[in-house]
Amino acid sequence: MYKVAVRRQVEEYLLITAGSIITALGLVLFLTPAKIAAGGVSGLAVIIFHLTGFDPGYAIILLSLPIFFVGIKIFGRQYGLKSLYGTIALSAAVTLLGAVTGYEGLLDYSDKTDLLLSALFGGVIVGSGLGIVMKGGSNTGGTDILAQILHHYSSLPLGTSLFIVDGTVIAAAAAVFSIEAALFAVITVFSTGQVINLITSGANYAKLAYIISDRYDEIRDMLLNDIGLGGTQVDASGMYTHDKKRLIMTVVRNRRISQVTNIVKSVDPNAFMIITNASEVLGEGFMPIESVGKKF
Repeated sequence: MYKVAVRRQVEEYLLITAGSIITALGLVLFLTPAKIAAGGVSGLAVIIFHLTGFDPGYAIILLSLPIFFVGIKIFGRQYGLKSLYGTIALSAAVTLLGAVTGYEGLLDYSDKTDLLLSALFGGVIVGSGLGIVMKGGSNTGGTDILAQILHHYSSLPLGTSLFIVDGTVIAAAAAVFSIEAALFAVITVFSTGQVINLITSGANYAKLAYIISDRYDEIRDMLLNDIGLGGTQVDASGMYTHDKKRLIMTVVRNRRISQVTNIVKSVDPNAFMIITNASEVLGEGFMPIESVGKKF
């Protein structure tokens, strides 16, 4: 059992390392030279680089670490060693690749086609890298944590909080660079999100998770308070033992399913969890029921 656990840890850190390098490739070869600040700490790093010449890799770590430690203070063990490692790995990869390429990129940006190609390919590559990092059970820190802090201290849904935080970065890019650069950043954000969804959960719209644990209360509290996820309690009993159990049934968007599994794993490694595809979800937080069957 110990060897299996160690091997799993090694595999996860290898995924985080590989994903960070791929993410850095997208940032260094496409987004930074094209002045595309597609939200997040990396977007702020792009803006700082073009304003001051300060290395984006250093900017990422300097901006991310304070946010990371605030996240630990507020949310506790949810932000562990792997998240810190993901942040450091991305920063180091960006700095090393930037030193090799000089942040000049692969295109010459003599026309708008080059900017569009950078927005699309940069988004796909960054999304691929972040998806792999998430597969390793980690993240690269940054504005995701800021969004969760905003959600924690306000009545805003988490998705709205993330939109506000990343939207602020894109608005800053519009002010510093141009409206055109901000619109290209929106294309990058969209393509990044689509690729992350495909890598972390396939092409399906959402996931339906069933969670059974003797530490039901702790898992419920973390789902509700830390990531703003609701659900339904179902009373159940074991077929063999007839022990009374409480089951959590929750629907979660693809890109957030790793947050749920990480919470369950951190609270109760012996929990029983079923994750299945939910191709159509109607109701609050998803597609309004009244929209079904409407003609356009």
